[in-house]
Amino acid sequence: MAFVELREEGNWTIQGVVTATSEPPEQESPIVSRPMVRWIAGTNPESFVVVEAEVQRPIEPVKRCRVSNFELRITRCYLLAPAPAILGMTLAAANRPVVDFNDEAIGPPAASMLVHLDNIAMHKRGPVQQAVADIRMEMKHLFRSYLKARGFKEFEPPSLIGAAFEGGSSVFRMPYFAQEAFLAQSPQFYKQFEIAEGRKRVFSIAPVFRAENSNTPRHMTEFTGLDLEMEIRNDYSEVLYLLEGVLLYIFRQIHRIFKDEIEPVRSVYPSSKILLPAPGQEVRLTFTQAQQLLREEGPAEFRHVRDDEDMSTPQEKALGALVR
Repeated sequence: MAFVELREEGNWTIQGVVTATSEPPEQESPIVSRPMVRWIAGTNPESFVVVEAEVQRPIEPVKRCRVSNFELRITRCYLLAPAPAILGMTLAAANRPVVDFNDEAIGPPAASMLVHLDNIAMHKRGPVQQAVADIRMEMKHLFRSYLKARGFKEFEPPSLIGAAFEGGSSVFRMPYFAQEAFLAQSPQFYKQFEIAEGRKRVFSIAPVFRAENSNTPRHMTEFTGLDLEMEIRNDYSEVLYLLEGVLLYIFRQIHRIFKDEIEPVRSVYPSSKILLPAPGQEVRLTFTQAQQLLREEGPAEFRHVRDDEDMSTPQEKALGALVR
């Protein structure tokens, strides 16, 4: 007898059982020989196979597979594409966080960034990596659907531009035939063009590039920007309510759609559970109320913050903890 773990896309795994037939089967099922059992058990991990099997219930739930209440009794197995005898990176390592961004070798089961990049197919096979990618794509879809339902028009800003136009940020320069070009830092310039040409509400989903050291949570050299621009009819509160609405919509839908994917991602990349207010109970503070909350209930160093001074990053974090 041998047990194998069969995996479809993501982390959909099910246990397969193959048992040598000691005597001819009563039905038309094929005879399973001992050499066949040994051959299946010796198949290299991550090989592509096709099996014929009967679905049955195990004696007790299978703990190591996502499908726990069923297993497959394999009667035939075909090897479509064998995996190498030794993988450059195991699936277990691909499913763990990158522990070192240098080129130094890291002992198993974790792997350095270099190992992940050298084995990108195995990296992307990891269920956690696939879950992260799926959640990212769904967030873009939710952003798009929420805004389109509210009269926003999508446009495509260029990523290769002729001048650096975002003040305060460094740019990537590159040769463009006989001229110099830049990777776009922001679609802001083009959002304003869209409004100026007569559109009232626009948005874009596009890559953004910034030549800055990625050493803070607020700086990345490359990311996907979810941007919008809108005509304001009365006052700035229209923007506040719209941004509040789109963020709550995205987070609520992500928690509903990807409940099973979020937990394994959180087990690899620990994070606190997002607390979402019930509809109609959103927390809205004026700047004065926020500063007062910091003075009365925040850390001691913020006891004397004034209403006429800007809010620092540490103050924002302390305020977020209070609101939570």
